[in-house]
This record gives sequence, C-alpha cells and structure tokens, in this order.
Amino acid sequence: MDNEKESILIEESRRRLRSGQSVDKVLLFLRESGADVSDCDWILVETCEVKPRDAKSAVIHSPVWRDVTGSLESFHSSLVRDITSSEK
Repeated sequence: MDNEKESILIEESRRRLRSGQSVDKVLLFLRESGADVSDCDWILVETCEVKPRDAKSAVIHSPVWRDVTGSLESFHSSLVRDITSSEK
C-alpha cells in the first residue's frame, strides 16, 4: 500500500474510532478499502496505540478476517517450524 493511501486510511480509521465505531467495523472498512492483514495490523498499531502483537491478535481473531485465519495460522506455524529446524 502506498504512503498516501495508508495515511488516508489511518486518518479515517481514527475518525471512525473516535466516533464510536468498533474495531471490527473499522477492520471491515479497511478490508473493503483494499487493506490486507498486514496493513490492518499496522493501522491498528497507529490508531489504537497498541503493541504490534496485540494488533495482530485483534486482526486475526476478528470475524472480518475469519476466512483467512486458518491459512495465516498454518503459514505462521510452518514458518516457525522451518526456522527452528534450520537452527539445529
């Protein structure tokens, strides 16, 4: 995502959160605007001032991203397994 679009999405996400929208509604807005999971992680870090791991957890456990959660968890497990086995 380019910096200009990211800035616009961050500002709109802040506005929506200040107006009382839930994080899930903001995530839905972001996804519909073309943001991917990583973009959503970063935007939550910026708008909610949470740690990256907390933002990631909120995104992957959100119903907005439920359709890809299994794939993400499988990829992460595979990546961790590959890294730890290459360290041996």
